[in-house]
Amino acid sequence: DLNVAIVTGSTVTILRDGTSTITAQQAGSGTWSPTSASTLLKVAPRACIAPAERINGACVAPQLAGNIVTRGDRSWMPVRFVDTWANANAYCSKTTINGQTGWRLPGTFEMSDLAASGQLAGQSWILARSWSSAASLDAGKLPVKGAHDTVDLATGAVASQSDLAGAYVACVR
Repeated sequence: DLNVAIVTGSTVTILRDGTSTITAQQAGSGTWSPTSASTLLKVAPRACIAPAERINGACVAPQLAGNIVTRGDRSWMPVRFVDTWANANAYCSKTTINGQTGWRLPGTFEMSDLAASGQLAGQSWILARSWSSAASLDAGKLPVKGAHDTVDLATGAVASQSDLAGAYVACVR
């Protein structure tokens, strides 16, 4: 099923969930007869990170209260829910928000700059600690295992937090 996967050379590209049969063929050579082999490829549906829902094979964010804010060439989704760092990172990278893909967790500088800009006033955003993409660093400037920085969107203050703790999710593209 070419709607599920396509084969180019030795690479299989997954397009959506479903089932497809992949067949490899080899021509005969010398005393060897031509042969082929087939296998069934089953692609499970993509798991969505709540509050995103699966719609037509894509993870789609619900309509979020608050406005998307544009600063420079960046667009920011409204901050509305709390989750772990791994779920926040997956949500941003795998979710269609307001019909757009290509979202990611922002860096600490981007978030601090947005907080200092004053653009969040009157946007109905929750201005609290939100995850960044930056790993927390120890005193020797080495990454702290299992911790990332958060930025308080009310003040721009940066703090380290365990990846398993909850912080708000802010996605940018």
